[in-house]
Amino acid sequence: MSQTINASEATAISEIVKSCDNDNQNDFLRKRTVGFGDYVCLKSYLHLNTARKYLKVVKNAKYVFVHNNAGGVSTTGAKIGDDIFDHKRTLIISGYCASACADYLFPAAEKVIFIGPFSKGSFLAWHGSPDSDGLRANVTPENHKKALEAHHDFLQRFTPAHREQLSRLMDISRDGLSISEERKQKKTWTYTDDELCHTFGFDNLYRLLTR
Repeated sequence: MSQTINASEATAISEIVKSCDNDNQNDFLRKRTVGFGDYVCLKSYLHLNTARKYLKVVKNAKYVFVHNNAGGVSTTGAKIGDDIFDHKRTLIISGYCASACADYLFPAAEKVIFIGPFSKGSFLAWHGSPDSDGLRANVTPENHKKALEAHHDFLQRFTPAHREQLSRLMDISRDGLSISEERKQKKTWTYTDDELCHTFGFDNLYRLLTR
């Protein structure tokens, strides 16, 4: 998951950002950047119907651009993450990528590129899985079950090596575990500071909450 880009790609990304920022009407755009393929601007909160709209327009897009995305519905994030992973798309993050965006879109991308507007660049905001107490309290039992199943299925799509990498981040073994067995072994998970820095090459990780 390299963040290195060349001059030509930097020019293409600059054009993508300018185009996406200038559009205030549509959540999704599909335009052409000469020589670099199609791209999609994902400016919407991840609602229940966002995945359907995204899959309708994404097709052969090389880039997915997200700007100040606060996340949303876990099942939607997992579906979009599946597509990004399957088609080896590059994710461009402007501002922040939080919650379902950070949980599903970020780890699924072939390459991730962070750009402004913040003085130190863009940032990710993680929290626990759909099985954490806080998230479980805010959804119905039926929606919680769907979110947890989508979360589990999403992780199973990665290669064994990549899944092992994510398992270390979550401090839980997922090989051969059912959802019920996961919950018995460890009720919730979160990413550990050391593994985040090691796996994704961060050197500027900040804790917002310390327990």
